[in-house]
Amino acid sequence: LAVRLALLRTITGISFGFFDEPTAHLDGPHREALASQILSYKGLRQLFVISHDGTFELAMENTIRLERVHGASRVMEGEMA
Repeated sequence: LAVRLALLRTITGISFGFFDEPTAHLDGPHREALASQILSYKGLRQLFVISHDGTFELAMENTIRLERVHGASRVMEGEMA
């Protein structure tokens, strides 16, 4: 993962990453291992993780929780860290 991210950064010059459900379909030990690898990579200035599980929640500087109300998504009150 680190090699791929470093290669992507070198080729494109990006300094941020988006991970959409990176731990989907992984069991607990593999989910924790992948999260640890992503969080320990130092080549990104910003990291965005979209997830339904709380694997990354405690490690993130900011967290935004959304909920669906009457078919529309909204930011949950008091849930922005």
